[in-house]
Amino acid sequence: MIYELFLLGSYFSLGALTKIVDQVFDAKLVRHAYAYLAAACIIFLAGYWIATDTYSQPILLAIVFAMLISGKVDNMAFWSIAISLITVAILLAVLGIIEIQWFSLWFLILTAVIDEFANDLADSRKRSSKAIKFFYYRPFMKIGVLMLAVWGYLSIVYLAAFVLFDMAYVIIGKVQKHYHIEGIRGLYIKPIKRDYDHRHKL
Repeated sequence: MIYELFLLGSYFSLGALTKIVDQVFDAKLVRHAYAYLAAACIIFLAGYWIATDTYSQPILLAIVFAMLISGKVDNMAFWSIAISLITVAILLAVLGIIEIQWFSLWFLILTAVIDEFANDLADSRKRSSKAIKFFYYRPFMKIGVLMLAVWGYLSIVYLAAFVLFDMAYVIIGKVQKHYHIEGIRGLYIKPIKRDYDHRHKL
């Protein structure tokens, strides 16, 4: 039970940290030092799971490779994460410490790449149908993880873990849209000013 909770918490943290790195560089919110700090945490936490957990290995590596293939590795923090995690996996495999789960890895890379391009398609449409908007939620890799669980390649708890990863990623994105993150010291947040319709106020 403790192991499963640690797993779920780790995936949630990885999702949140990944979005933080993305937001720091894309929105230029704070000094890049915060992104590199988040990247170091991702390398440590994801590296731990790749090295110790056969089921996490293809999930986390598939995310890395999908980002590389789709061109989402667009800053030094993401490059450091990608290079570090791939290097760790290769070294551990060469030393015989881990065995690469090739079928699960290639299958999840395929679904993750489809997710990335489908998400880009949804972003490019100003007025999207419900089917297109569905792509915002990156459903294909979730379906892929579910299929691997049904086929016996993964435990079903990893679907919950991956959903938490994605939830954390989305939550951080929504927080950034509703708040300005300001300040170099303290990282305090300031709400965005909004216009309210006073006609509905008493």
